[in-house]
Amino acid sequence: MKKLVSLFLALVLIFALSITSMALVSPGGTVYREIYINRTHTGENSNPAERVVVADGEDLVLAPGQNKDKTFNGWNFYTEDMKPAVEGKDYEIVKVTLPNGDEAVKGKEYTVKVGKIVAKNGAYLTVVVKPLVDKLFVSENFKGVKIEFNISDSETLSPATGEELSYSVIAVLSLVILAAGAVAVSTKKTAVEK
Repeated sequence: MKKLVSLFLALVLIFALSITSMALVSPGGTVYREIYINRTHTGENSNPAERVVVADGEDLVLAPGQNKDKTFNGWNFYTEDMKPAVEGKDYEIVKVTLPNGDEAVKGKEYTVKVGKIVAKNGAYLTVVVKPLVDKLFVSENFKGVKIEFNISDSETLSPATGEELSYSVIAVLSLVILAAGAVAVSTKKTAVEK
C-alpha cells in the first residue's frame, strides 16, 4: 500500500509541476498599444471613440470614411495628454496610399506636420502607422468638423495573461497535494493499527 500511495504522490507532484509550468507560459510579456480612433466623416464625432489594441511593433491601418459634403484634410494624432503627437517619437508612418491603392508621394499627395498627416487636394489617404506610445489618439480630419474624443474605459485593454491562471492553478494543486498527503498519513495509521 505504501508503494501505491508513494506512486500516487509522485504522479500528483509531476502533474502539479507540469501544469504550473505550462500555465506560466503566456503572452504576459507582450506590450500592447491602446489606440482611440475618432470617426468624424458623419459630421459628428464617434461616440465613444473606437478603441483598438495592437501588440507592440504591429501596424495599424487607418482608412478614412467617405463624406461627399466635407473635404478630407487628413489624419490628426494626439498623445494621452491630447498634445499633438510627433511622427518618429509617438508613431511611425509605415505607408500612405491613395484610394486607387497607389502609394502616395510625400510632398506631392500629402505632407507631415506635428500631429498631422495632411492630404493635398482632399485625397482620401489610407495610412498605415506603427504606434510607439502606450496611448495614441487618432482622428479623421474633415473640413468643418470639430475634433473631440469621447472615451469609455469599460472595455478590457488586452487579453488576459497566464498570471491569474497560474496563481489559481497553484492554489488548486496545493490543495490536491495536501489532500494526497492526508490520505497517505491516514493510510499509514490504518496500516500500523492493523
